[in-house]
Amino acid sequence: MDKTQLQTMETYLHEHIPITAHFAVKIIAFEKGTIHLRAPLAANINHRDTAFGGSLSSIGILAGWSVIHFTLTALGLPSRIVIQSSSMDFTAPGDADFDATASLPDEVEWNRFCNMLKRKGRARIRLPSSIHIGDTSIAEHEGVFVAILNDRL
Repeated sequence: MDKTQLQTMETYLHEHIPITAHFAVKIIAFEKGTIHLRAPLAANINHRDTAFGGSLSSIGILAGWSVIHFTLTALGLPSRIVIQSSSMDFTAPGDADFDATASLPDEVEWNRFCNMLKRKGRARIRLPSSIHIGDTSIAEHEGVFVAILNDRL
């Protein structure tokens, strides 16, 4: 995806999920069913000079939400995506700018999700995301997301 498309996606996030602008989230890449987000430590710092856990959790959710939202939109299935449940494991302190990556599940699971969405107007999917600084994992997120087709709202 080119820089203009990534900027358009980032603008969408900042306009429709305003906290993403406060977190200064950037979309670094979106290709082959994987999204890569980045957030600066300075906008997400806590009293210990490390990344605030709430920011890490939020960017984990955002990575999962974004890969689902932008993929469904590209497939002509614009939907309202909501988080149903969320869990986070913090594995190391984040002492620098951090990234979040989320990928669509395997083709069988993704097709099952999309077919359910088309058939019933809503579908649920479990999606992990990883938060890291370089090659070091600092947190792992798992979310259950629900999609509701816009024409079914």
